[in-house]
Amino acid sequence: MALLVNGERIENAALDEERRALRIALAEKMADEPVSEIEERAREWSRENVIERVLLRQAALRDPEPISAEAIESVAGSDCDADTRKEVEVRLRTERLIARLTSHAA
Repeated sequence: MALLVNGERIENAALDEERRALRIALAEKMADEPVSEIEERAREWSRENVIERVLLRQAALRDPEPISAEAIESVAGSDCDADTRKEVEVRLRTERLIARLTSHAA
């Protein structure tokens, strides 16, 4: 079932991809647990991870401070297309937000 996070639809494919990655890591760490427990935890955690990433990205996009073209080009290169530039900008905004949020944590 797809999720809706602040009006943004999150497709099952994103949840499935996250669950597959988590299942591998959890199978190693929970080797003595039943497969059903590993699968249930992977399902729960994948949902939480995807929601958290979406919320972080949404918050980062609300920040009015721009990302410089130079910063984007340093990551994406000067000959990238508009979609790649936007992806890099969103990633840099999200990284900046996380840095701000964690700067006071010790």
